[in-house]
Amino acid sequence: MEILLKIVERMDIGTILVMLVSFWFFYQRLETKIDKVELRLGQRIDKVEERIDKVEESLNQKIDKVEEKLRKEMAENTRDINSRIDSLYNFMFTLCGYKRDVLDRQDDSNKAA
Repeated sequence: MEILLKIVERMDIGTILVMLVSFWFFYQRLETKIDKVELRLGQRIDKVEERIDKVEESLNQKIDKVEEKLRKEMAENTRDINSRIDSLYNFMFTLCGYKRDVLDRQDDSNKAA
């Protein structure tokens, strides 16, 4: 603390005022530059956000198209599978019906004999 007091005693008011004014001047310039940098950074962030929004919208559209295509393909595949299952059931019922008819005829012929 004594050293600081000795330095202040040796300095005159003019030197102190010049130092304060120069600090104030450089601080103001520094603050102006910081504001400019913040403004530029804010503009860049806004541009990046816009680009991200565009990319997100584009990806959402592509995803929607793919989902729509998959839904259509799944519906077609489901129809095909249901059609094949129905055909298989019809075949089995026809086969069972035919077999029953054959067995009934055999029973009738065995009874007649």
